[in-house]
Order: sequence, then C-alpha cells, then structure tokens
Amino acid sequence: MLNRLYISIITLMLTCTALHGQGTGHPYYKFTHFNSQEGLPQNSILAILQDDMGYLWFGTDDGLAKFDGYQFTVYKHQFNNPNSLNNNVIRGLAQDKNGYIWISTEGGGINIYDPTTESFCSLRNHALIGSKKTGPLLLDQQGNIWVSTLTDGIYKVTVPHPTEDFGLDQLVGRLKVTHYTKDNSRLADNNIWQVYEDGSQQIWIGTYDHGAQKLDPATGAFSKITLSHRGQEVKSVKCFFEDGNGNMWIGTEHHGVFLKERDSNTYVPFKTSSSLMGENITSFLQGQQGNIWIGTLGGGLFAYETKTSTLFHYDDNPSDSYSLNGKSVYTMLEDKNGNLWIGMYSGEGLNKINPSSQHFEHYRPQAGDKGSLSGKMVKSILIDHQKNLWIGMFNGGLDLKMDGSDNFRPIPLGGSTEQGSTNVQVIFEDSRHQLWIGTDGSGLYLYSPSLSSIRAYHHDPHDSTSLSKDEIWAIAEDGSGRLWIGMANGGGLNRFDPNTDHFEHFTHIPNNPRTPSFNDIRTLLVDSKNRLWIGTYGGGLNRYDFEKGTFEYYKHDPTNPKSISHDIITSLYEDKRGGIWVGTFGGGLNRLDPATGNFDHFREKDGLPSDVIKAVLEDNGGQLWISTVKGLSSFDPEMDTFKNYTAEDGLQSNEFNLGSAFKAIDGKMYFGGTNGFNAFLPEQIGLPQSPQKPILTKLRVLNRLVHPGDTVEQNVLLEKSIGYTDDLTLYDDHNSFELEFSGMEFNQQEKIGYAYMLAGFDKDWIHTDASRRYAAYSNLLPGKYTFKVKSTSENNLQSSEERTLRISVLPPWYKSTIAYGVYGILFLLIAYFVKSIIGFRIKMKNDLRFERLEKQKQEEINQLKLRFFTNISHELRTPLMLIKLPLEQLIGQKDLPHQIHLQLNSIHNNASRLLKLINQLLEFRKQETGHLKLEVQENDPIYFIKGVYSSFEAMAKQRNIDFRLILDDNLPETIWFDLDQMEKVAYNLCFNAFKFTQDGGAISLQLKNHVLAEENTEIEGIEINVEDNGKGIPLVYQDRIFERFFQIEDSHRNITAGTGIGLSLSKNIVEFHHGKISMSSIPGVRTVFSVFIRKGMAHFKPHEIGNITSIGKPERPTMEKELSSLDLHMLSSFNPKNTTISVDASLRTKKLLLVEDNVELLSLMKSALKEHFHILTACNGREGLQVATSHSPDIIISDVMMPEMDGVELCRLLKSEIKTSHIPVLLLTARSNHDYQMEGYSSGADDYLSKPFPLDLLIAKIRNLLHTRKKFKEAFRLKPEIMPSEISISPADTELLEKAIKVAEKHMDNPDFDITMFVQEMGMSRTVLFDKIKATTDHTPNEFIQTLRLKRAAQLLLQSEYKVSEISYMVGFNNPKYFSKCFQKQFGSSPRQYSKSIFS
Repeated sequence: MLNRLYISIITLMLTCTALHGQGTGHPYYKFTHFNSQEGLPQNSILAILQDDMGYLWFGTDDGLAKFDGYQFTVYKHQFNNPNSLNNNVIRGLAQDKNGYIWISTEGGGINIYDPTTESFCSLRNHALIGSKKTGPLLLDQQGNIWVSTLTDGIYKVTVPHPTEDFGLDQLVGRLKVTHYTKDNSRLADNNIWQVYEDGSQQIWIGTYDHGAQKLDPATGAFSKITLSHRGQEVKSVKCFFEDGNGNMWIGTEHHGVFLKERDSNTYVPFKTSSSLMGENITSFLQGQQGNIWIGTLGGGLFAYETKTSTLFHYDDNPSDSYSLNGKSVYTMLEDKNGNLWIGMYSGEGLNKINPSSQHFEHYRPQAGDKGSLSGKMVKSILIDHQKNLWIGMFNGGLDLKMDGSDNFRPIPLGGSTEQGSTNVQVIFEDSRHQLWIGTDGSGLYLYSPSLSSIRAYHHDPHDSTSLSKDEIWAIAEDGSGRLWIGMANGGGLNRFDPNTDHFEHFTHIPNNPRTPSFNDIRTLLVDSKNRLWIGTYGGGLNRYDFEKGTFEYYKHDPTNPKSISHDIITSLYEDKRGGIWVGTFGGGLNRLDPATGNFDHFREKDGLPSDVIKAVLEDNGGQLWISTVKGLSSFDPEMDTFKNYTAEDGLQSNEFNLGSAFKAIDGKMYFGGTNGFNAFLPEQIGLPQSPQKPILTKLRVLNRLVHPGDTVEQNVLLEKSIGYTDDLTLYDDHNSFELEFSGMEFNQQEKIGYAYMLAGFDKDWIHTDASRRYAAYSNLLPGKYTFKVKSTSENNLQSSEERTLRISVLPPWYKSTIAYGVYGILFLLIAYFVKSIIGFRIKMKNDLRFERLEKQKQEEINQLKLRFFTNISHELRTPLMLIKLPLEQLIGQKDLPHQIHLQLNSIHNNASRLLKLINQLLEFRKQETGHLKLEVQENDPIYFIKGVYSSFEAMAKQRNIDFRLILDDNLPETIWFDLDQMEKVAYNLCFNAFKFTQDGGAISLQLKNHVLAEENTEIEGIEINVEDNGKGIPLVYQDRIFERFFQIEDSHRNITAGTGIGLSLSKNIVEFHHGKISMSSIPGVRTVFSVFIRKGMAHFKPHEIGNITSIGKPERPTMEKELSSLDLHMLSSFNPKNTTISVDASLRTKKLLLVEDNVELLSLMKSALKEHFHILTACNGREGLQVATSHSPDIIISDVMMPEMDGVELCRLLKSEIKTSHIPVLLLTARSNHDYQMEGYSSGADDYLSKPFPLDLLIAKIRNLLHTRKKFKEAFRLKPEIMPSEISISPADTELLEKAIKVAEKHMDNPDFDITMFVQEMGMSRTVLFDKIKATTDHTPNEFIQTLRLKRAAQLLLQSEYKVSEISYMVGFNNPKYFSKCFQKQFGSSPRQYSKSIFS
C-alpha cells in the first residue's frame, strides 16, 4: 500500500513539474473578487459560514458581514447596545441545530446570534466560557459546539435539542460546558489551532507547539499523533481534513501536508513538489467534483485532481485580472450551489470560483511562458486536416499548436522577424489542404505545410492581376476551386484562379448588377448549393450568381419588416437545414429564407445579449452559438430561446472578434476575443439549475428599515426578522411599505429575474430584474392580502417555488368593530331624536309648501302676463305702423287748418306714447330672459347730462316748472357706461319727476362726484340726482318702489297711471353697470332718485365692452327718439317743423318690389311710395321670388314674418341665385331684437328697418342704396384700379365679376375677342350675362370689355414707358386713333394728356 502511494506521489510530482512549465494558473477557472469596495467591513476573511436560510457569513478583523448575493449587511459592536456584537475580530463561525449562529472572537469570546430577532448574546456575560481569545468552531455530529482557544484549551458546549420553542436567553440557560485544558486532562497544549471531527466521530486537535492529538468523546481518552519531518517531530499542526475515501489530510505550519490513507496508520509527507513541501497549510476542502483544495499562507491555492492525481497551483498574477487575488488563503467554504469561497488573510479580500459550472477552456498569453499565445487579440482560428490548431492575432502574428502538443509556437510570415507586428485577420484551408493567411494590411500568404514554404501576394498598382488591396478579411472557395477574397478599405471582392495565379477584381459600380453593392467586404460564404454570399460592411448582403455573373442585393428597407435588419454584415453561416444566418453590426441576428428572400430578426428584446454579432456556429445538436460584444449566446432555433454566458462563466471576456470562430470535427467550439480564445464542448455546457425559492431580506415601513422589536408610529410590527415571518400585521398609518427579497444565488445573480404580486391588490404578476429587488406598496385599503414572490431564470424559462407572506392591514380606529358598535348606538339615538322632530318638520314643510306654491303660482301668472304683453306688443307694431304713416303724411300737408294739425299731433303723440310703452315692455322682457347685452364705451358725463337736460327744457317751460341743472366741480372727463341704456334710466327718472310734479313746481338734475362705501371698501364714481317737490312716495310703499308691476294706490284706491316696470327696468340697468340706484322721499316736500356709476372699466366683463372709438359726446336725441321716450301727449302743443319729402326724378323709373303679407300695410306703402318709384308688389316670399326673377327689380323691400316663405329665406334665395344676387334687399320687421337683425344680415340683406318706422326714413334708405350702387358703377368706369369687391353686393356677384375680368384680361391683347367668345368663356347664356353685367356695372358686355381695355391702358400709361400706339396694341385695339378716341370718351382727355396730368 505504501509503495503504491509513493508511486502515485512521484507520478503527481512529474505531472506537476510538466504543468509548472506551462505557467501557474489553471486554464478553466476564473476568480471573482470581493473587497471592502463591494461592502465587506474589512479585507481579511478569517471565517466563512452558510446558514440554513442560504445567507453567507464572513468574519473579518473588523466586523461580521452577511451576504445575500447582492449586498452585504455588516454587524459591529455598538457601544450602548448590549444586544450587539461585543467584539469585531471574528475567528470562527458555526450554526447549531437550533438555528443560532455562534461567533468566535479574538478578544470578546463567544457570541450567539439569533437570526429571528437579529440580536446577539455574549457567553462571557453568563460566565459559561471565560476565554476572550477564542478560535475556530466545530459543530459535531451530535450537535455539540467545540470551541478552540488561543490560550485556554478547548470548550465543549452541549446544546439542547430544539424540542421546545424557547428563546436565546432560555438556550443559554440550558447550555452545558465541558472545559479541556492541559491541567485537567491529557490535552498536550492550551494553544489550539483547530478542532476537527472525522467520520467516526473522533475529535482531532491541532496545537501550536505540541503536535496533533485525537480525542475519543465517548471515553475522554487522548492519543498522540506523531508527524515526522526528516527525523524531527512536527510541532505546529494547523488543520485536518478527511476526504470522501476516508483518507486523512493534515496541514502543518512549516512542513506542508501529511497524508494518512484510510486503512493505514502511517502519516507520510505529501511530496508533490518543492513548493508545497514547505508551505504553511491553513485549510482543506473537497468540492462536489471530488477535487481537494488546499489553502496556504503565502503560497496561494492548490487543487488536487483525484481522478488524474494532478495538482494545479493558483497564484496571484497581477497581469491577469481573473487570477487569485492574494497569496494567503485562510479559510474556504463550498456553498450549496457548488461555489468555492476563499477567504484571504492580510487584507487580500474574498475570492470565489464555480468549479462545477465553468467548462470553458481559456487560452491566453502567460507572462514568462513561451508556450502560451503570442497575443491577446485573437482574430482567426482554424484546425487543419491534421488537427493542428492555428491562431491568427492582431499584432500577434500567427501561432500554431501541433496536435498532441500543449504549447504554441509562432510561425513567421514572409521571413518577417517582427512576428508581433503582423495582423492576421483570416486563416483558410482550401480543398488542396493549402493554408491561406489573410492579413489586415500585409497582403495574402499561401502556406504549404508539406513544404513548409510561404508565398506572399501583395497589391501592385502596376499589375491589374494582383490583389486590389492588402486588407484581407474573408476567404471562401467555390465548387470550381477558385478562391473568393473579401477586402476591407475599399478593396471590394477578388477572385483568384489557381491555374493562372491571377486575381480578378469586382468593385462597386453604381447601377451595375455585375458588381457588388459595396467595396468593404468582411465575410464570405459558399453554401451547400454552391452559392456565394457576400457580407458587406455597409451595403447589405449580396448573392453572386455563378452562371449569370450578377449580384443580387439584400438591403435594409424601413418600410419592409421582412427585409434585412441592418446593412453592416459581420458574419454568415449555413445551418444543417440550409438556412442562412446573417449577423449584423447593430441589427442583431437575421435568418434568411433563400426561397422567399424574407428575413426573420432576433434582437436584444428577444434575448440576445447584444445586437452586435461577431460570429455564428452550429453545434451537433442544432443549437446556434453566437458571439457578441456582450458575451456568448446559445440559441435554440426550434424554441427561439437564448441562453447567455459572460466572463463570469469562464469566457475570455465579454467581447469577441469578428469572424473569430471555428468548429472542430469532434464538435468542439472555438471563439476568439480580446483576451485570448475559448474552447468548449457544447454538450458539457449544461443548462442552469432551477432558481431557488427567494427569501424576504428587508422590510421598510414609511421609508424606514424595520428590525424585530422596532416601534413604528408607537407600534411594534416585527417580533421576528422578516425572513422568518409568515404573517405581518400593519396598522392603518403603516400601509405604505416596501419588501426586499433575494434569490440567494451567488453565481450570475444579476441574470436572475423576479416576479411578485400582492393578491387582493395586484391583478397579475409584476416582473422585475436583479437591480430592483423590492416591491413597494402604498395607500392599501384595510383588509387581508397575500404577498407572493418567486425567482425566474434568464428569459423566464424556469421559476422557483413561491415565498408567501400574509399581510393584514388594520382599519383606523374609527373603522374598527368597537367603533361600528358605538356608531350603531349613536344611530339609534339619532333615529329617536329624528323621529321626534319629524312631525314638527312635516307640519312646517306643509306650511312652507303652500306658501311656496302660492308664490310660484303668482310668478307663473306674472310670466304669463309678461309673455302675453310681449307677444301682443309684437303684433301691435304693425297696426301702429298703419296709424303713424298716414298721420305723418297728413301732418306733412301744409294746407290743413291749425285745429286739425293740433288734433293730428295729439293722435300722433298718443301713438308715440303707445310705441314707447311697447318698447319699454319689450326691453323689460329682454332683461327678464337674460338677452340684454351691455356695450359700454367711454362717454363724457357732462355732455350726457346736458343732453338729458335740454330734452326736457321745452316741457319745463310749457308747464312753468323751475327746471335746473347742477354740475359739481372737478367732474371726471369720461365715465364708462352704455350710452343707450343709461339714457333710458335718465329719461325715465326725469319723466317720472315731471309726471308727478304739479305745474309751477321745481325739479333739479344734478351731477356730482361721489364715494360709495361698500364692504369696508370705498368706490369712487359719479352720482346723478333727480329731485322734485311733487307729491312724493308714501313711506309704506318706499321699500317696494323698484318692484316690477308695482303701482301706488292713492287714498281713493286709484292707481297712478303707468305700467309699473319703468323703475324696475332702470334698477336692472344700473345694476348691470355694477352701480346703485336709491330713493328718498318726504311726501309733498322732496323726492330724490340717485344713480351711482363707478369710475373705470375693470368691473365690466370683456364681452360687455364695445368698440372703443372717440370719447362719446351724444347728440341731442332725435325727435323720433324723443317721441319714443316721452309721453308726448303732455306736449300736444309742441309742434315740430313739418317738411315735405321731395321726389327724386332720377329714381322715378327704378323698379321697387314690395313684399308684405298684410294687405292693408302693403296698400299703404304702395300709395306712399308710388310717387317716388315704379312699384311692384307680392303678398308672400314665394310670390316675391317669382316677381323678382321675372321682372328684375332695382331694389326689394320685404317683410320678415310672412306665410309660405319668410323674408329671411327669400333674401337667402335671391342672394344665392346668380340672376338676382345683385338686387339690394331691405328687410322690415316688428322684431327689433339684435339676434333677429343678425339673422337678416347673415342671409345677405343690405339693410334692416324696425316697425313702425317714419316714411321719410324708409325713402331715405331706399335712395341711399340706389345712389350708392350708382356711384360704384361710375367709379368702375372712371377709376383704373377699381376692384370687383367694390362694385358687387354679394359674394356671387364678386365671383362673377372676378371671372369676367380674368377672362377679359386673358384676351386683353386679342382684337378679335368679342361677345361670342366672352359668352363661351363665361359658360352662361348671352341674355343672363348681359343682364348681370349691365346690372352690376351699368355696362353691356361689349362696353365692359372695352372699359377693361381702356382701364388697363390707363394703368400702363401710369406705370410704364410705352408709347400710346404700343399700348393700344397691347390692350387689343387695331387702330391707335380709334383707341385715342375711345380713351378721350372714357376719361375725358387724350392718352397723352391723361399721362401728363397724372405726373404733373
């Protein structure tokens, strides 16, 4: 047995010697580093533990750290906290069978941590273990804790079984401690390095100065273990380990490793190499793969591969970022996932590797190793037919590793001594087994392995059969044995014929299908059907047809989703099914169906690590392997799913190089990148394990981290740590919280996803990634919820078991059960009191109801009265018209006796008074319905009040009334008010004063400055006072004087004449102006009405402000206005000057069409107007339309309210018909409302007149319309610049004239342009055209054309240097003399005189 061991050791030494010749560092393992920058409290890791929840615990020289895979939680001694760690120097960690974590410290003894309450307890405080300097801990198979100390021997602590639910304090009280020292036992030394238990439950003890011992716990007997080195006993034994075969490994401080086989009692040195023989051994560990890991202090890390008896050495290599960080290994741990954690001494931090998952071989340059690669940037890989491995590098030249050799050797190209300066971009083996080496800048090389000769091909600008460029990036061979070479830097495509040794060039020529689409070509593929595919670096994908010699282009089309995704092509590959895979720079991976030319796209959103593809290969199982700038990806074409790998999985780096990939005959894959290359067998790259069930790591409430026992808003939320809590109760003011979670993965944890939901609140799972491992909720309603969270693998292919947490959100106190009980009692009491007062309220409600019904009925009666009078008022306007018009005609006759004139004036005055009452009633109705609109302007108040005063002077003289005007000093120049409305107020107040003042009385009209006090605010303005000494208003009626329809009854119950709406109307108008009207009266002595008007305009709304013109100085109201404003029956003797309406002879022949349904009014109007115009009549709108169409009147007067067709519809039809659109229309109506007038104007009416109206006003409006049109026609004839819009009176006429002018101008220089051509161009009959042109311009069509020619000639005379004869021809005259004659007739002067008169 011993001989076999020696032979094994010698073999291992020889193997290790050979391996050391290749340099330190295993090609498969990469180390991940952690230090204080990642969250560790300190960089010396002296103890490691993984608890039953999956957390990793790290003891350092300055505190304890808990790691959940993403972040470290640090525990340190807190001076005022007795439940904190009592010392920060950690030397040992262990978790007992109750779940408590034991912490050994150097200076504070033993601490026990309760994970459920997150509190610490010191055993020194309970006088159980008095030693301060305790070392590594051991949990034996019986559940006992063995504590090694630096000065006080060994403690054995018997821990009670977890049969009862007791806390940490109860546990400490039940501990039983056995203390072994050299004074009370056979222990050889009190200074203990380590205590270890083997499979037979024997305790192994390593001491500082007295070697090793073994203790039998059953008997308490100690036995000595003798280790000998060169005849001397080994004194310092630091660690023990029993491997899976039962062999015992013993590590010493100065003499390396000793080994005892299971069936042997002899301890022999493990003489593997000189470097391990004298190492300071600190720890052993056997991983899941069976390899023995050996940690040393100062010598790095060793791995003994038991299957091959090979020892590998891992050391700190500053030039390799993936090497072991540090040389001093203090402790090691393999976690549940097979990750190896290596704690380093002397501030070297923490290292981690995953031996079970890293199957990527990594080849890279090694300092001092001549057999390693020549460079890091691997650009091309090839295994030739003899299984030799060729590697091309950027600035590294060409390397070769012969089959069966472990070393690379450089191959110089073209006799170059500077191997590293050559950039080998592509290596290709042709069908003749010749190697072609393409370089980036150094041309093409042909290498013959059999002859060991190299031939170079370079670009020769003088030789058209040489290479087009020296930048070679791709090589392919077609079925005829010809080589196709892709060039960068504009070299295009070359075809090499081995028989002629010549190169044929294919470079891009626009619009030439026999050339490629772009001259930068980076990848080529000849597929199984002998089709050449060319990938350009900016011109898309090309396919070359060998038979036709043409190229077919595939380019990106943004409008076609089935086009290629990008025009920069980086790789081409044909799979077993004949599908073409196209890698792009920025467009991801494309799958081309050659039969249809359609592309399927795969991007980052589909699972690719990057859209920049570098190379594509297919393994024997049909999986695609894609290298990118963000790692390597395997793709399942059947499922369209990706699995991604990064540098943490063992890749050379995350960035690979374009085209640097090769698949060997045995299926092994090779991918080159920026840090060497990887080689792997795809079947050994297993799928990731299912994700683990996540745990809850933190709870935050109201943005505050909550620990067990913490109070939040005076309530304790957690009795146990959130990770140990299944039910959580939150109060109403705690319903904003956040839960953090972790999948407890320590390998590629950033790829893990999470899904969570709060049942009862969330409708579906919410997915998140490792960077956002928390769920936040706020403003939850009271109720019960269940929080669920699970871990998901990359691309959500797998998910873990769910972690659930039941959450109860309590309602606020006012929604609790007790509160609702109190509410019920209060409800009953309230119901009783409600019932008690319901009877009383019903009685009051009935009383109010009857009163309200009475008031409502009265209001309805008032509204009915008002509506009735309003409707009657509209109907009265026409009879009034029939009364006033004959009266005005009679009054205008001078041959009547004076007494008849007085009687006629009396009749006229009463008709005017009736009209005033009707207007007042309509105005009041307008206010009631909200249709009264103010149009305020800036007016002169003094001028306004003087106008009112002058209107009543005649009445005052007639009745011998002392009427005075009083004006205050310093009155404002302007005040903003609606002039029309305020006149109604002023006239109404003055009229009432005259009405109720006896003859010989006194009335004053005063205007003064006034300040109105309103709600502690002083408002400046003016005040109008109307004071009289009439009979006054009794006190009992004064508070109702402004009510509508209110009239005062005298002592004999006689109602004072009036309507009862004048003062109400005045009050509303003043209030619309945001003013105030008031009254004070002493009956028989003095009565004053006051009107206050504010200064400024800020109190008016924007729509109430009218067009701002010059300051309003109203003229004295016209006689008609006064007649409509006053009770003129009191002025029966006031005789206006009568005038007779003269007849305009020029208008006697003008045809006037009267349209009126009232036969009497129609007859009256006809008799009144027949002396002035030629009258046509019609009784309704339909008849009026027929008469207008057949007789073409010069003007139409129409009533609005008519049967069959009203006046508005008649006007609209007339204005829309081209034959009648030019006829002016004047509408008559009893409806004087603004909206009705706007309706009439909108239909095209030229003017609007309200009934009743003075006859002279009607005749004046008719004459004005006819004379205006006559002036327009004259202007058209004389003014050269007149436009159609200045003549026509409707849009249809404007359009007709514009078209006529355009036609005439089109043929302006054509002397043969006559009426026949004009009619054809206009598209209407000769008769219609004649009538329209004549009506609108007073010209015949011929005269119209000639007038336009002459007007154009006048313009040319004013604007140009042309001669008269030239201008005559330009405007269509054949004879200049005739032109001058016509011009003289048109403008009254010859063309030459006209030109001179203008410029002079």
